[in-house]
Amino acid sequence: MALKLLAVAFATCIGYAHSVRSTSSNSTYDLKAKAAMYVKSMEETALTKIDHYSEVPGMTSKEINAFLTHVYREVLEPELESHGYSRMVMATQATVVIGDLHGQLFNLLAFLRLLLLNSEALKEYEKLPESQLFICDSRFQYIFMGDYVDRGERSVEIVMLLLAYKALCPSGIILLQGNHEAQETNDHYGFKNEVLFKLDHGGPTWRAFNAVFAKLPFVAVAEDEFMATHGGITPDFVNACTNMTGDFKQCLTADMGSAMVWSDPHPYNGWRKSPRGEGIYKYGKDVTLEFLKSNNLKRLLRGHEQMVDGVHSLALGEDHFVQTIFTSADYVGTFCVNRNNRPLRVPRWHPQMFMAGGDRNLGGIVLIDLPSHKYAPATLSGASARSLAKNVTGAGCYHPTTTTTRPPTTPTTSGAATTATTTTTTTSTTEEELSWKEKFKRFFDISLLQETADDPEAAAPIKLPIECHGHLTESEAQEHEETVGEILREAESLAFEARKIVDLEGEAAVCATPKEADVENCKAMARDMITLKVFQELHGSQEDLVDVENRIVAREEEVEAVVEGRTPSFKGL
Repeated sequence: MALKLLAVAFATCIGYAHSVRSTSSNSTYDLKAKAAMYVKSMEETALTKIDHYSEVPGMTSKEINAFLTHVYREVLEPELESHGYSRMVMATQATVVIGDLHGQLFNLLAFLRLLLLNSEALKEYEKLPESQLFICDSRFQYIFMGDYVDRGERSVEIVMLLLAYKALCPSGIILLQGNHEAQETNDHYGFKNEVLFKLDHGGPTWRAFNAVFAKLPFVAVAEDEFMATHGGITPDFVNACTNMTGDFKQCLTADMGSAMVWSDPHPYNGWRKSPRGEGIYKYGKDVTLEFLKSNNLKRLLRGHEQMVDGVHSLALGEDHFVQTIFTSADYVGTFCVNRNNRPLRVPRWHPQMFMAGGDRNLGGIVLIDLPSHKYAPATLSGASARSLAKNVTGAGCYHPTTTTTRPPTTPTTSGAATTATTTTTTTSTTEEELSWKEKFKRFFDISLLQETADDPEAAAPIKLPIECHGHLTESEAQEHEETVGEILREAESLAFEARKIVDLEGEAAVCATPKEADVENCKAMARDMITLKVFQELHGSQEDLVDVENRIVAREEEVEAVVEGRTPSFKGL
């Protein structure tokens, strides 16, 4: 499903690469000077401008395209040609492994600051002269495990800051690909619309970002210690890279890596099919342990999966572990929030995604002392991360002072913005007053559930929309209900795990054709309804129920766009 578009994505990147080489012969471009500018801009200024994105230095499509071109050509392409899609950790003393960031610049700044505050040893290391946060010392390395973009308000800024660090200190940072660094994924989950909203209307800058992403590796290995990758292992990767002593340069291909970014572990043995999509697998304890031992490794470090406590360890036996690191504290949350954890200003390129607020989960990183083999997790709540980021930047948040808005603008074919006229229709029922089921009815003009005479709001038997060409079989529905029930009954946070299940269905929503999208996403909608049914049966709180409903409605908005083969619309500048 999602993987079927990889060939198209790589072909697009290759085409872009030719244009980069043919049009970027300007030898006067000073990459390090521009990188220094972006470090200062993103560390010190970006958060202070709140939603005035164009006031952040360097935030123009011309400047960003030029920077991406030179990072691609001068840093990433030579590194890929020399080392392939795997990297060896070269630090002699310590490394920090950082998981999914998903466009939350405040989390990145906060965790970089936390490292310097909490470790006396790191304070002695040499810092990058252009930065107040980044260590550039041969004894230390950063490993970022991907998913820098989508579902956050500052994906562009995060990528620019990380690439600036890479340009200034290439050996000090390893940037891996996640599944959201694939064009067919970030086309649908926020990044494309963010780029179009902030930078241009035609899409060349978004394609340039994805060309850069395609040059990033998939795996980082600390010899005799650990491997880090976004998702995990796959059958093809295991077959090709067993007994390689951790040197995966020759055995790891782009196709393998593009499948690995979707993988998840499970706490049993063997391989299992993943709910994330066709051809995606979950790896069991036995196959993981065998693979790690064959390469003399002790741990598999990975991200990809939201964790309520930020960091979670799965023991494999014989002192081997899979450790999941999810750095995005208060996942989907914005920097400026009110007392109810809702955004003070909803990012306008995807309001439905952000309006429910973040997930209130902790974010985490892991600092590894290589000589002593000690792994030290560090976590932050969303509130703590925001507080640290404010201390770093001096940024403040303030409430909107007016409820009036200017008329929305829409791009013309030439890229210029024109003002559109608007009309307001008064109805007797506001969107906020609608029940979750009525929201579905209004949005899709369909009913996903059967009503019962005694309880019209009951999440009873599943009735798929007549437009759907694919239906859950009775056994598929029963299996999903049992799986959801098992997960939620064991969950520390019922709402968190329910939202996570819904998000996993959304992750599987990228298909090769509209027909496939129709079939698979109709099934995903039915599974969402089953999840909500089980959540209600287990007596989730009303407030949490609303959060889960909002997450489902937001994801179905993405689904509708996929089924219709278009990008969700947004109002510009």
